[in-house]
Amino acid sequence: MESLSLSYILLVFFYITLVKILPQRLFIILTLIFSLMVYSLIDLNNIFILTSVILINYAGTYLLAKKIPENRIFLSLMIVINLSILVLIKNYINADVSFINNGAHSSRILFGMGCSFYILQCIGHLIDVYYDKDEFQHSLIKYSLYVSFFPQMILGPIERAYYLFDQFDHQKFPNLEEFKAGFSRMVFGLIKKVIVANTLLTILMPFIEAHSSQNSLLLFFLLPVFMVFLYFDFSGNIDFSLGVARMVGIKLNENFDNPLLSRGYIEFFNRWNISFTNWLKDYVLPSLIKIFGNKQFIIFITIGLLSGLWHQTTINFTIWGMIIGFLLVLDHYYIKNFQSDFFKRVLSILLGGFTVPFFVFSEFNDSLALYKSLCSNLMILPKMEGQLSISHGISFIFLVLVFIVEFRGKRDLNEFLPKSKVFKNITLLIVFVLIMVFLTDDGQINAYNRF
Repeated sequence: MESLSLSYILLVFFYITLVKILPQRLFIILTLIFSLMVYSLIDLNNIFILTSVILINYAGTYLLAKKIPENRIFLSLMIVINLSILVLIKNYINADVSFINNGAHSSRILFGMGCSFYILQCIGHLIDVYYDKDEFQHSLIKYSLYVSFFPQMILGPIERAYYLFDQFDHQKFPNLEEFKAGFSRMVFGLIKKVIVANTLLTILMPFIEAHSSQNSLLLFFLLPVFMVFLYFDFSGNIDFSLGVARMVGIKLNENFDNPLLSRGYIEFFNRWNISFTNWLKDYVLPSLIKIFGNKQFIIFITIGLLSGLWHQTTINFTIWGMIIGFLLVLDHYYIKNFQSDFFKRVLSILLGGFTVPFFVFSEFNDSLALYKSLCSNLMILPKMEGQLSISHGISFIFLVLVFIVEFRGKRDLNEFLPKSKVFKNITLLIVFVLIMVFLTDDGQINAYNRF
């Protein structure tokens, strides 16, 4: 079973039904069992790494809370163990995985899928317990649920332990208005992912894969459009997760804040995958400031490099991370001084598009070949790959509507639709049913599943 497949969504609604009809005291154990079951159905092998991470970090937080030992060496050891697991999975097991593999969209299930997110949660909790910013969670069941809570385990957002533990302890099934708000957010995520992102992907991929025969100016235009696809792909999954969690009474933090409207690359970086950038600010940036002081250039490069390595420990993502760091430096010293907000917004998207070749390919030579095509194919006439269909036109209409909702700062379709409750409910149900009709058990190709 794959995420956002028809069977997965049906299972989610079965779980929501159980949460509604069963006593509240069973919520934690029910949700833990369901989370582990879903992760097992995605790939049984993933349970091995997940349970290992849970048990290792539960024991580690216990010893840190008891001050056994009292020095920082043990905390450092626990962080090294977690990072070693992460590097082992990414560098030796999933190293050959890219979004494009030999001309085909990569959709194979990864061993340890989602480990980049839940391992950072564990490290953050270890540090908070060590510095007495958080308490040790004595219940192994609650701690296991904190690590494996299924709506946000695979793609985030990365949550703080105290924030989820408190909600687990006081969970109540939401009232009708809250439930509908969660359902609306879930449907909005499905629209962004299934209709908009997937259609953009079918249009863009032929051009990217056949870049050597494409016009340079056309490729230059399409790379920022690919950034738009990545946004709808990732944020659509996040909206779905936030909606599902809200439908059972759990509020997860926002992970995007309209990054496509950013006035500069630093702002873009801060508004994209917010929980990850906040994690870096809380747990990494203070140490960098202590080490490098006010040497902003080195700090930005290091932050960018760590961002790349967190995605994958490959040459491509190492270079990608360094480019991110240089763009942060460029923004800090130059771009922020520009007067035109419109120019800064356009430039931030163009700069984001410039990093795409290293993001989509696993091999350095493939990424370099795409950059060469950008510089050497000016005389090649633009040509369409494939044909546009009616479904593309429908998806374009949804793309415009989604942009309107996003840029109004409202990700709840209930606030966008007319005030008639009957009309709202019928519209949401119709859209949801239509999406379910087009879904299959093949699932969706998610650009961020490999992280």
